[in-house]
Amino acid sequence: MTLHTITSQIVIMPRGDTAHSVLMPAHDTAHNVIMPRGSTAHNVIMPRGDTAQSGIMPRGDTAYSVIMPRGGTAQNVIMPRGGTAQNVIMPRGGSADNVIMPRGDRAHSVIMPRGDTAHKVIVPRGDTAHNVIIPRGGTAHNVIVPRGDTAHNVILPRGRTAQNVIMPRGDTAHSVIMPRGDTAHDVIMPRGGTAQNVLMPRGGNAQNVIMPRGDTAYSVIKPSGGTAQNVIMPTGGTAQIVIMPRGGTSQNVIVPRGDTAYSVIMPARDTAHNVIMARGGPSQIVIMPRGDTAYSVIMPSGGTAQNVIMPTGGTAQNVIMPRGGTSQNVIMPRGDTAHSVIMPTCDTALNVIMPRGDATQNVIMPRGDTAYSVIMPRGGTAQNMIMPGGGTAKNVIMPRGDTAQNVILPRGGTAQNVIMPRGDTAHSVIMPAHDTAHNHFTDCDNAQR
Repeated sequence: MTLHTITSQIVIMPRGDTAHSVLMPAHDTAHNVIMPRGSTAHNVIMPRGDTAQSGIMPRGDTAYSVIMPRGGTAQNVIMPRGGTAQNVIMPRGGSADNVIMPRGDRAHSVIMPRGDTAHKVIVPRGDTAHNVIIPRGGTAHNVIVPRGDTAHNVILPRGRTAQNVIMPRGDTAHSVIMPRGDTAHDVIMPRGGTAQNVLMPRGGNAQNVIMPRGDTAYSVIKPSGGTAQNVIMPTGGTAQIVIMPRGGTSQNVIVPRGDTAYSVIMPARDTAHNVIMARGGPSQIVIMPRGDTAYSVIMPSGGTAQNVIMPTGGTAQNVIMPRGGTSQNVIMPRGDTAHSVIMPTCDTALNVIMPRGDATQNVIMPRGDTAYSVIMPRGGTAQNMIMPGGGTAKNVIMPRGDTAQNVILPRGGTAQNVIMPRGDTAHSVIMPAHDTAHNHFTDCDNAQR
């Protein structure tokens, strides 16, 4: 199997026997390129060129998603130090982003920067630390340092203008934030000992701020100022991810109607975005819009619907309305220029899309009965389109227009995640060589043109 592309992206060629999702670039500017060194490597990348991104090379035998850059300006680069390291990164150049180097043997997703302006940099203080960050420079973002031994995702800022900063007050706190400056973002401070993902702002213009009202509250927000965003306040005792706005132009605002509500939103004004209101008691992530230009708005038709959307106005986007009783993630547009619109054909359809307009994107329509995430375009310039050939196809794409991208068509009946283009200028195109292929890639020149 040979590769004939110049600037190849997401190209796979295995060197070992049982390698999965393994890439090796043929030319210089490769992205997301993987080549295994060991036998049982998974998602392993090694770049050949200078400006590689997300490049992986394993050092141990059982390494997973391990990256080491060859060039200077690598991003998302991983190299393991121990034998059983996972998702470990160490940069070779100065201005690396999302760089990880483990200090202990069993470290997971641990980052330490080599340069000054590092982002998302982690170094563990204890042995069994997970996702722990400490900055070396002044303007660090998403920086974590643990106070206790078994801390998870804990952040403490070194500079004044910190973002996504966490400092625990109790011993067993998880993802807890307290701001040092005035204009803090994603700031958390726990009130009790065992709080999780709890926020309270110190300044006026806080965003993504959480303060618990009950004892067992999770990710609960109440705004102090008027222009708060992603603000949560629980009504009952055991509410989770519940939002109610205080100001007028709130976004992503949730208030529960029942006692055991999850991620339920009701807007106070008309111009709310991503607004959810529960109709029944045990509803989950259910949205109904109040205004005309609603985005990501959900209203269930049946009793036990989840993630269901129906627009009120004409220009709705990401709008869902179920046809059957127990449908999930089902979308049907009311207007013409809808994007990512879903309408189920059968009653028990999951993630099924059919377009009404011409210039549709991410549109799905099943051919068989048990199809999942299946797309077929009606217009010419569709993108990310799926149509199954057999009955039980999953994530299968075939374009009807000319300039299709990320297009899939199965050859056999039970194919999964298989792509073949029908148009001329297709990108990221997959064609299976066998009938029952799963996530199987062949040469781009062998694809049907």
